[in-house]
Amino acid sequence: MDCKQCAEDLTAFLDGELSAADSERVRSHLGSCPSCSHELGSLQETANFVETHTRTLELRPGSWNLVRARITTENAPAPSRFWIPNRWRLAMGALALAAVFGLGYLQYQHIQERNLDLYISNYIEQRKTQMEAPQVMFSGTEENPYGNNPFVEIKASFNGNPFRSEGR
Repeated sequence: MDCKQCAEDLTAFLDGELSAADSERVRSHLGSCPSCSHELGSLQETANFVETHTRTLELRPGSWNLVRARITTENAPAPSRFWIPNRWRLAMGALALAAVFGLGYLQYQHIQERNLDLYISNYIEQRKTQMEAPQVMFSGTEENPYGNNPFVEIKASFNGNPFRSEGR
């Protein structure tokens, strides 16, 4: 056993809390190590000093009544500032918050529905005006042979190097 482990076990040895095998190891180390023996002697002196200088404290019966009265006044719940108890205030606040979010969501849905109706009516009006206007389909020209066909993509063609126009 080394000194560090012995120092950790000295108070348990002094109080008789070690097993028989551990107590024997501490005793054998104390017999061969003067510094650990000195430490044990210091602990024993401290324990003896505490035992001889302690006295029983006897309080008068009136002192206990004062202590009990002080404890009950300090632990008494503070009166509520509002007429509703705390847990009900919390529940009502949560309910009000849920109601605000619910009403906000309903308003949002109403606005979205109104916007969708407006979009659909505008789309229908545009389609009506397009159907009523006479259109010439696929009237091509020499510059644009495909006319107004929306399904044909016209790509620009380059003669030679396209970077030549940039001065490179």
